[in-house]
Amino acid sequence: VLLALRPGEAAALYWSDINFETGTVNNTRGRLTDDRGHSSVKDELKTQKAKRTLEAPQVLLEMLKAHQYWQKVERIAAPQWVNDQLVFTTTVGSVIEPVAARRHLARLCKDLDVWVETDEGKRPPLPYELRHTGTSLYSDAGVAQEEIADLMGLSSTRMIEARYRHRLRPAVGVARTIDWSEN
Repeated sequence: VLLALRPGEAAALYWSDINFETGTVNNTRGRLTDDRGHSSVKDELKTQKAKRTLEAPQVLLEMLKAHQYWQKVERIAAPQWVNDQLVFTTTVGSVIEPVAARRHLARLCKDLDVWVETDEGKRPPLPYELRHTGTSLYSDAGVAQEEIADLMGLSSTRMIEARYRHRLRPAVGVARTIDWSEN
């Protein structure tokens, strides 16, 4: 959510991509899922613009440090560990499959009572919708669409308006922000 990464970008993130000293995250690879549903890490992304270095918020860096510690504990306890470079893994250190990511997020959201309202009723959010959430939160905080597009690795702001940004407030308050008595 905080970096508005695509699920495949997050799934292919390596610990070496995170620089805790500078507070940056290099996004340079993605997840490739084959015809049988098996995932692997690929050294390419959806677009050239998607390769980017992001300045991470301090709260995210703290969460990642805690995650790194607990992953090391898991790795020691596991009978085998497939890839110790990956930040987000299965319980044996392999790349997280898209279907497993959806199930895991659904369980977490159910436990936390977090739901998405749809015409068919409520359901847990999907991993890709977290990218929409990040975009909407940044937009609601007043971040320029050009900066949000850069954060997301998009070449223009067109997709932000067309697909990613969702209004979080029921009323538009821009008219109140201007001192009309001086104009």
